[in-house]
Amino acid sequence: MKILPKKLIDNEITSICSRYKIDSESVIKHFDEVILRHPKLIQKIHENRSPHISRLKVYKLFIKDVKKTIYYQLRQYHQNTPNEIDLKHLANFNVNNDKSDNIENIVKDLLANHVSTRERLPYYDNFYKQLFKLITPPRTIVDIGCGLHPLSYPYKKKTSLNTYLAIDKDLSAIDILQLFAPHISPIRLKPVCMNIQDIVWSNFLDQNTQFDLAIMLKLIPVVYRQNKSFLKQLYQIPAKRILLTGNTEAMTKRENIRRKEEHFLRKYIKMTGRDIIAYFQIDNEFGMMI
Repeated sequence: MKILPKKLIDNEITSICSRYKIDSESVIKHFDEVILRHPKLIQKIHENRSPHISRLKVYKLFIKDVKKTIYYQLRQYHQNTPNEIDLKHLANFNVNNDKSDNIENIVKDLLANHVSTRERLPYYDNFYKQLFKLITPPRTIVDIGCGLHPLSYPYKKKTSLNTYLAIDKDLSAIDILQLFAPHISPIRLKPVCMNIQDIVWSNFLDQNTQFDLAIMLKLIPVVYRQNKSFLKQLYQIPAKRILLTGNTEAMTKRENIRRKEEHFLRKYIKMTGRDIIAYFQIDNEFGMMI
């Protein structure tokens, strides 16, 4: 970004980094890419290298485009494509292969590639430590809007688990879970690609049975914002306990949103008719067990 005054760009980078969850090097890359979409600005810069370039309409449009590009890039759940070699290794490992450390390394790489799990990655030990203080390690789990979260479960330590039903509309996440499933046999990890509104609980349970635990991590506030009509599928989840969570900080901006997220969680809880039995907190995520 040498064609713009350094002081001007430094100020813009500082402003953007203070507002969005992004580092300065990444901002510079966005500047370099986005400016190619603004030939009129490039022309004006070459005509006049005045520090007052920031007052020009074409410059303001350029900065607006940079911020918009950063915002939508940060909102993508899969910002990096999972390493194809890692996925092939995961598919080719024999279930009884003793190279479990290699599997764990591949899993960590995959979790680090998904926004929601990457934020939680440093705190997973604490996540499960807190969870198992609130509930006896379950035999059956349903994880709705699961993403890659099922990869994180301590399958080796909590041997009481029999079935983990993982539901998500993201086919790429489900494909990864299907590759992983054989490595935790005889525990049944059942990945299902499905939209919330299409879930029929009786298809996954025997008559008069329930899941021990339903998990909806950061899901309820998203559904409220995107399509509240889907919530009716989630009011009557056949589960003895439900763990709901929300974000304390926005995904893209350095902004505290806990109050908004908690409002949505409490509205949902009221509609279910359940009671809050415990509260849950790890770093940037809070929740309630009902």
